Amino acid sequence: YEWQIWPQRLYFTIPLAHRFLQTGDRKYADAWLTIVKEWDKAHPYQPFDENISYFYTDMTWRDMQVAWRTMSLLHGMFMLEDAPFTKDEWKYLYDFMKLHMNHLYLEAMERLSRNHAQNHVLQIGVVLLIAVSMFPEFENIEQLTKIGLDTIEMNLRNAIYDDGGSD
Repeated sequence: YEWQIWPQRLYFTIPLAHRFLQTGDRKYADAWLTIVKEWDKAHPYQPFDENISYFYTDMTWRDMQVAWRTMSLLHGMFMLEDAPFTKDEWKYLYDFMKLHMNHLYLEAMERLSRNHAQNHVLQIGVVLLIAVSMFPEFENIEQLTKIGLDTIEMNLRNAIYDDGGSD
């Protein structure tokens, strides 16, 4: 699976955002935005369905791929805060982030309902908390925060060893 899922996490976009932060050169911001939009166009949203195991999907819109992609997007958007994107481009990014956060919320709810704790689930909770700290204006912020905290707490109870290692 790894050859398929790692690119879905968009790790490779972070250096472009970092380079923009270092140089202020618009070409890096534009390249970052182009990759994000092209990825989005090539991978239409797949709504979360708790009745379908992620092993029976292409994993693009499931599990760690969504969590890590959200983290990559958060890092990028933070470093691109001063990028000369248009209002429409920022709205697109804002809506894309909302989509990711709401998807992670649904996945976290399902994991909590089963008391399913493990490192992938812990990452979902952590990313939700980072995202709500960056976007406190989202309308469902209280629910996103609660589910993020509950997910982390479940993992601390059930999947983190005394030495801090993860199950």
